[in-house]
Amino acid sequence: MRITKSRFGTIALVAVGMFHCGGPAAYAQTANHYRNFNSAIYVAIDDMRRMAADPKFMQDSFDVVHAHIKFNKVWLETYRSDQEIGEADVRKVKQFFESKGIRTSGGIMAVLGAPGDGIRSFCWSNPAHRERFQKLVAFSAGIFDELIFDDLFMYNCRCDLCQRARGNRSWTEFRLAVMKDVGENLVVKNARSVNPRINLIFKPPNWYEQYQFSGYNLEAQPKVFDMIYAGTETRDAENTVQHLQPYQSYGLMRYFEHIKPGKFGGGWVDPGQRQTLNRFAEQLEDTLFAKPKEITIWSWGGLLESIRQGDGSAKVTSILAAVAGDAYEKLDSFLGKLGQPYGVASYKPYHSSGEMYLHNYIGMLGIPMDLYPEFPDDRDTILLTEHAKSDPQIADKIWKHLNADKTVVITTGLLKALQGQGIEKIAEVEYTGRNVITNKFTFRRIMDEEPANYYYSQSDIVLPQLAYGLVDTEEIIQAIYKEDGRYPARCATRFS
Repeated sequence: MRITKSRFGTIALVAVGMFHCGGPAAYAQTANHYRNFNSAIYVAIDDMRRMAADPKFMQDSFDVVHAHIKFNKVWLETYRSDQEIGEADVRKVKQFFESKGIRTSGGIMAVLGAPGDGIRSFCWSNPAHRERFQKLVAFSAGIFDELIFDDLFMYNCRCDLCQRARGNRSWTEFRLAVMKDVGENLVVKNARSVNPRINLIFKPPNWYEQYQFSGYNLEAQPKVFDMIYAGTETRDAENTVQHLQPYQSYGLMRYFEHIKPGKFGGGWVDPGQRQTLNRFAEQLEDTLFAKPKEITIWSWGGLLESIRQGDGSAKVTSILAAVAGDAYEKLDSFLGKLGQPYGVASYKPYHSSGEMYLHNYIGMLGIPMDLYPEFPDDRDTILLTEHAKSDPQIADKIWKHLNADKTVVITTGLLKALQGQGIEKIAEVEYTGRNVITNKFTFRRIMDEEPANYYYSQSDIVLPQLAYGLVDTEEIIQAIYKEDGRYPARCATRFS
């Protein structure tokens, strides 16, 4: 929709309804590499052990994967879920890849593992756990000049030690503070005491709405780590637990780029829970549209299948590598012709959550999103969702932006959260708590003029009903939920 600015600036209110029912070196680009990005593959600890014990598997699997994917880097894992690997085995695998001209970096999955889903962190309140982790980091830093902390570098323990250490703080406050300390001392200072030139990378998973609850400190940790990386796996949006919108594979990349500009390493995709091969390829493509320095596939073994031969042996093959290679070639053919990614600026403060996944839902509607961790007051138009309520100065920032003759779009979720918190000085609009159900809409015309056209959604939509004074506030789009009149269930409202 097009919104006309006033002298004061423009604030548009969008009713949110629901359907009713550094790091990576600049590689010399040759025929064996992609022109517009680096390609990496993560070798998890089970595959590390298998490679070290079986040189034939190491060579055969390399030949199969490299025939399809022109990767120029591997991450070699040294620890995961209570499993370690000896230095001799790590160096054996490392030397193999380097003999092929492939760069090697280290990787750690800092999780203990547990029955069930296995997601149990180290107890960072336990001195024995801290000491063990510190030794694992030092071990890896002694072998590699680059080290990434994959996914579960987090905190979800609730033992007696943790409960006592937490005191009166919320679990979120406590975990954010602890993981800041872990990053600064057990990782950065510790690793640099072993290898001063090491490049350290903090890589959270795809949980952009829930990072803070498990101690992922996107405000503090990127300041001490050399680089950050993002998990961009969105898998199958319909049938998996997280129900992630595919747009997140792109949108999260933009958010991380704004968190640490110029030091954002890239995106990370796995082939798990994808339902179709197309869905796997789309995750890679959506990630690459954000124009990262590098893209990683997890994991080496996850790419492989085997075919039983007549003599009982197994032949290694890979359909997934072929799919990934095809996606890479396609994107590499035109990424260099594109400009920099651009979209509607939206403010998601550090450690915030609200109308979960709304940014990506809007992205799926075809409106490009550009997420920022700090208020982007240099942008003319800003979308604010309920996430912005975590900023105690948000009402003042909106006021300042409007007075600079700029536009602010807020959702009804944010309006509700800011009732009595300063939004009244900007616009006297009440979130009534009542909802309407409709599939019929029109544009507002001059007062009392009949609408020229009606527009219909494919299914009924539940919309919140607002109350406000006419003329002082005027709607752009009206939802019609009675045949004999139009009512203030506004899809978009302008305050002059």
